[in-house]
Amino acid sequence: MDIADKAGFAALMHELLGTLDAVLPERSKCIVVNVDEHQSLADDMMRMSVVPIFTTSAVRTLGFGDLTAVLGKSLAKRVAYSTDGVKPFEFHIEHLYSIDTVGTVATGWVHNGAVAAGGAADTQQLVIGPDSSGNFVEADVSSIHTLRTPTESAKAGMSASLAIQPRSSITIQKGMVVLGADQLEAGGRRISSEFTATVTVLCSDLVKMQAVVVHIRSTYHLATIVDIGSSTELQPPGCAQATTGLRLRLSGNVRELIYPGMPVVARDGRSLTFAGRVTAAM
Repeated sequence: MDIADKAGFAALMHELLGTLDAVLPERSKCIVVNVDEHQSLADDMMRMSVVPIFTTSAVRTLGFGDLTAVLGKSLAKRVAYSTDGVKPFEFHIEHLYSIDTVGTVATGWVHNGAVAAGGAADTQQLVIGPDSSGNFVEADVSSIHTLRTPTESAKAGMSASLAIQPRSSITIQKGMVVLGADQLEAGGRRISSEFTATVTVLCSDLVKMQAVVVHIRSTYHLATIVDIGSSTELQPPGCAQATTGLRLRLSGNVRELIYPGMPVVARDGRSLTFAGRVTAAM
């Protein structure tokens, strides 16, 4: 807020709102100016009905009070709105560090289900991957921390640190997934280097064989646009912006766990190129 002029701020908000509309067309977006009802906004967040945008200033310390209040109240509501007892466990790794007496510790978000120290809450065998060749290996979770506090389990919607012990040799990396072994091929999941997606173009026109940097979960890869086509039949309900169907191929023989509905964002240098969701893994 402090160094952005009006034109620059307007351009940034236009790009941000366009990305949110492409990835979350079913949710309302609002720029928070003055929050009178912190609890009401926190409830809307946890019901997944609204995406609030907070403007803050580190120089004048503006906006942080409302942000902290809303996040604090939404944290208290998290368990009430989760459906972690229904969906199978899935954890996306965002950061890694190593502790001499523990081993590899992965931090990230529990996207679905629940996990307990010593294994999955439903006793399913866990696997971790994929590596660059698309391989998964069996793994165990020996301990769990949330908010720097030891805990027996972590549920959907929670940020957690998992101490992971793979049963076979694998280099654990940012962007990997921990999930139940029987979920690898469920819900259209495939370990693949090629997929189709329905996206909203945010920058210049796209061309075949164009190289872009594709962000998948918390990692990114160089990819090539193999094909471009109209996809109005795949347009998400309630999305007012025109969408385009793309077929993309990850470069360098990289293989990822890909599934329908997975968010995908691409950039060309520092500019966002498109944002949308995967329709199918090839």
